[in-house]
Amino acid sequence: RSMNGALAIFVKTPGFSPLKTRLAAGMGAASDLWYGLAVNAVKSVALLAKTKCGINAYWAVAEMDAMQNRLWQSLPRLAQSQDENADLGERMGRVMRMLIRQHGFGLLVGADAPQICASDIDAASRFLNHEQARIVLGPARDGGFWCVGSNRQLPIALWQSVSYSQANTYRDFVAAFSPYAEILNLRTLTDVDQTADLAQCQLEMQKLEHPTTEQLTLLDAFCQFELPT
Repeated sequence: RSMNGALAIFVKTPGFSPLKTRLAAGMGAASDLWYGLAVNAVKSVALLAKTKCGINAYWAVAEMDAMQNRLWQSLPRLAQSQDENADLGERMGRVMRMLIRQHGFGLLVGADAPQICASDIDAASRFLNHEQARIVLGPARDGGFWCVGSNRQLPIALWQSVSYSQANTYRDFVAAFSPYAEILNLRTLTDVDQTADLAQCQLEMQKLEHPTTEQLTLLDAFCQFELPT
């Protein structure tokens, strides 16, 4: 069966949640500006992928009471969880289940890897549009991952068995999930968690062959941010 699949962009809402706490520690208020531009960049790539390969795009909003926020009116919205205290594993597992149920397969990305491109999403979609159990991972340089996709509804407890935001998150995720599905790796990218990541992210964005307008806007803004040398 052919499935278009769906992509959910995990976002936090300014004023409702602290956005990038480690980034803010090094950049101050400029981190919120960076985050807003990164959100726009990721959305622009999701919409481009929608045009190219038909994948549906959603916001996965962290806070239940921010679902109607004007920032998130441009795409259909999903709640990451009804429970504000749910851990990241539970949130990802829950959103993935919704996407798979409605669209055949799901892809989850954050707003902190704005250098993704439509061809990444296309490659993931082609791999996941399959009868057999499959998972896609975009490894991150810090040992985590910037993207995860699946075409199987796996137990929430399995998602919760991985420790996230650790140096061995990617490795632990592969160990936990590989018994259940074939895994494809996308490009390794830098996701931005702290100021030290900005220069590498900028470099990766400069190498994009066909950046979107929103990616170029973010790239132009990098020069405003005090990058550590």
